[in-house]
Amino acid sequence: NGVKYDLVVMDNAAMIRSVRGDATGLTMQIVLDAPKGNEKVYINGVESKRFTIKDGKAYVTVALQSALVEIK
Repeated sequence: NGVKYDLVVMDNAAMIRSVRGDATGLTMQIVLDAPKGNEKVYINGVESKRFTIKDGKAYVTVALQSALVEIK
């Protein structure tokens, strides 16, 4: 779709920024290591239930826009 963006991946987070182009309706799946126990995912600081845990990984689908996704 010609959309460009910057993606920064950290130990327990990923940051999408500088989205350029028409990203309307586009999503991205981010996969992070999930800590054992009560995993909580935050998108832009707000707790989200829109993730699944499988084989020790958290799978989070977010709109392709500037966002910070964290797991704690």
